[in-house]
Amino acid sequence: MKSTYLALALAVGGWSGLAASNTITLAAGGVGRVPILVAPDATPAETNAAHELADALRQITGANFRVESAGASLPESAVLVGPGRAAREIFPEIPWDQLGQEE
Repeated sequence: MKSTYLALALAVGGWSGLAASNTITLAAGGVGRVPILVAPDATPAETNAAHELADALRQITGANFRVESAGASLPESAVLVGPGRAAREIFPEIPWDQLGQEE
């Protein structure tokens, strides 16, 4: 079974890491289908961004989304916020170290 991840790299313009054939269902029937993951050592800005995203998705879809800390094993599908270990491993083509710090 193929895993699908969506990385939110707000500072990376024009990035198209997900192939057009990959789809992810964020919510269906008023239920959030994927967690929003942050690294265990996420910055306050990354954690806040994840919660803001969960709230925005709730307003758009009517579904609640969980914000969780990314563990050693990842779910089949998730939204990744921030440049944590999971994001770096799944999307090695993104120049994570070249992105500026959140202010």
